[in-house]
Amino acid sequence: MLPWEAGARVAERFRHDRIFLAGDAAHVMPPSGAFGLNAAVQDAHALSWRLASVLRDAGSEALLEAYEAERREVAQVIVQHSVREFLGGAERHAPPDSDQSGPGDREPSTDDVEDLKREQLALVLGPANSYGTFLAEVHATDPFGLPDGRPGMRVPHAWIEADGRRVSTIDVVAHQWTLLTGRINADRWTEALREALPLFVSPVLTQIVPDEVAARVGITFGGAMLVRPDGVVAWRSVAHDGASGTTLSAVAGRLFSPRVAAAKR
Repeated sequence: MLPWEAGARVAERFRHDRIFLAGDAAHVMPPSGAFGLNAAVQDAHALSWRLASVLRDAGSEALLEAYEAERREVAQVIVQHSVREFLGGAERHAPPDSDQSGPGDREPSTDDVEDLKREQLALVLGPANSYGTFLAEVHATDPFGLPDGRPGMRVPHAWIEADGRRVSTIDVVAHQWTLLTGRINADRWTEALREALPLFVSPVLTQIVPDEVAARVGITFGGAMLVRPDGVVAWRSVAHDGASGTTLSAVAGRLFSPRVAAAKR
């Protein structure tokens, strides 16, 4: 038998010079929900592509600076939810005569259970946050929303045909920057990317998908979506009117400019 404490802590900083914190070194939470391992994998994924880009001279300090801002906010959300589940579980399993239960307690309703499952799934896939290496949209973001194409969230899953194989959109965008677009406006987006490519930190793959798939992952009317190597949506244009080299050049400038990260510190 060993002593154990249910801790809930988030590091004040996730980076100091050349040292980066991830996983349990960056955040500690109760075991309820098993969110700790998922958060650790998300940290590692978010950090590894940034380090790889910089080490290949294909990325700036801005990418590294954004890691802490992006992952620390997510960690705070996950730790708070884990504590709530831990305390809720203790109440549900307390004996009737304990101080943790009382006449006001009630069994969770079906809606309560469904809301909890939705939040759990969102946390496993990666909750939304307000800042990182992506261009957030103007409207408010529900941190517990499921992937729907919004920047800052994981790209939604949909089956597509690629190189003669049936694969998920999640696998298609893995390991490299990818511009997802439907067939309606594919030529214009391909040309726009060609013009803007010198401003990106690394090569960008163009992946054309059926229009019904484009709609399922959150882009319609000839729009496009820029996805990071860790599968997180960095930017999207829902409609076709953004298909220009000027637009994508501006996107690259905002994503990778050192001034963006410095302003957010």
